[in-house]
Amino acid sequence: MAQVLRYGLRKNFAVISFLIVSTAEYCEKISQGLLNSASGKKQQILIHRCESVAEVIATHKNLHVDFIVFAIDSRLTLSLKEVEKNILLVDQSFILLSSTCLVNGNNISSNAMGVTQDQILEVCDKYNLRLLNSNINVPEDCLYLGDQIINLSCTVLGQRSGLPLLNIRDQHTAMYIVDDSVA
Repeated sequence: MAQVLRYGLRKNFAVISFLIVSTAEYCEKISQGLLNSASGKKQQILIHRCESVAEVIATHKNLHVDFIVFAIDSRLTLSLKEVEKNILLVDQSFILLSSTCLVNGNNISSNAMGVTQDQILEVCDKYNLRLLNSNINVPEDCLYLGDQIINLSCTVLGQRSGLPLLNIRDQHTAMYIVDDSVA
């Protein structure tokens, strides 16, 4: 059986451990946005970065991760295929518990993209990923992205109280399923 990055029980509820999977440039910029956002919120985080989940599995057998951030450069056609390959290397619990998100790091016009927004949304639907669009080359956007990722992870991991995080698209689909069964 192929090895996968395992999902485990959280050991320290005060610290959120992130794994950012993308190119070195994207990992650096997203990490910086997360660190800046966390310091402003007084949130303790731990960040691991890699270009492939396979390298994490090979080098860190007992790595604990709470939340995985997959990031793509939508200008590159192969970036979405790389994300799909990496998703297959993580424990399904990350996907089922919504402890993952997909970041489109180039929120640019569609004529300059190697990957279309429809292709990105198709992958998000297929693997139950939340999509965050941002231009990580703009520092303010990167900080806002860090805020979004921290808010999302805190909610999914149960660190924030209040209304649970719901996927609106799934609710909308469920309403139609219920309506069809009544008729």
